[in-house]
Amino acid sequence: KEIASSSGDQTIRLWNARNGRKISTLKGHTGSVFSVCFSSDGQKLVSSSGDKTIRIWDWYKRQILFTFEGHSAVVWSSVFNFLDDKVVSASMDGTLKVWRKDETGTCIKVRTLRGHEHAAYHACFTRDGRYIVSGS
Repeated sequence: KEIASSSGDQTIRLWNARNGRKISTLKGHTGSVFSVCFSSDGQKLVSSSGDKTIRIWDWYKRQILFTFEGHSAVVWSSVFNFLDDKVVSASMDGTLKVWRKDETGTCIKVRTLRGHEHAAYHACFTRDGRYIVSGS
């Protein structure tokens, strides 16, 4: 079992949950990392940052697989849906964005959701993937 932590030093750290030892450090963001979340199969991580990006990582290989860009402010959180084929992000710009990769592997924004008067701090999919819940 592993634990992932986000950090103000622009990194993500992975820890062994049994003994507390650090496994690795992931570098790639150029701003503080505010959230990190495992995919449901445990193979990937999604992170959100002050650099206004969302990144998907292969944490075993310690490499960035995809970078989503499109928010105009800090991205506070991002999570996978339960099928691991979409990501929702919540930003200081007050929007939620739903992302996926297309058949060529290009990262695309599926839609932008507006409605928060202020920053959106968190969002997640319901288990069936039909709805997104968010908080500001």
